[in-house]
Amino acid sequence: MSSPPRPKTGNRGALEQRESPYRGAHERTVAARWDRHPQRLRDLVRELQEAREDELGRVGRLHASGVEWEPGAGGSALGTPRWTVAFRSYVTGPDTDTTEEGDWRWPLRSSLFRLSISRSGTDRLAAAFCWLLIHHRYSVREAWAAQCGVLADPAIADAAEAWASVALSRWWRFFVEQPMGKA
Repeated sequence: MSSPPRPKTGNRGALEQRESPYRGAHERTVAARWDRHPQRLRDLVRELQEAREDELGRVGRLHASGVEWEPGAGGSALGTPRWTVAFRSYVTGPDTDTTEEGDWRWPLRSSLFRLSISRSGTDRLAAAFCWLLIHHRYSVREAWAAQCGVLADPAIADAAEAWASVALSRWWRFFVEQPMGKA
C-alpha cells in the first residue's frame, strides 16, 4: 500500500522568489511606467516636446564635439571639417540602434521609425502626424492642416484634437517600448 499524499507546505512562493528575485521589482517598474501614461492631449504633446528636446540636447553635444579639423595641404592651419566616429554613427547609423545596456540609443528617432514601418496604416499616419507636430511648433491644428492638406476644414478642429490624441497615444506606446530582449 502506498502512503497518502502529503499536504502542500506552502513553500512554492519561496521557490519562485529564489528563482527570480527581481521579478516583483520588474513588474512594479513596468506598472509604474504604464501608470505614468499621459491621458490628456496637452500632456502627450509635452511628452513629445520633452523627448525631442532631450534628443536634440544629446545630438547638440555630439555635434559640438563631433567635428574635427584636418590640416590643409602643405601643413596650412586651414583645413576641412571631418566628423568624429560618434557623430558619424548618429548621422549614418540605424534608427533602431541600441546602447551597450540594451536601451534605445535615440528613443524618439527609434519610436518614430518603428511607428512609420508598422503594418498598420493608422500607425504610419500617426508617425507622420508626430513628425508634423514637431515641425509645426507643436500646434495640433497646424499639424492637422498640414497632414490633411486642402481637405483640412477649420470648422472640424475637434477632429484634429481627437486625431492628435490617438496619434500621440500610439507614439507613446512605441516610445516607452523596450528593445527586443530587454526586460
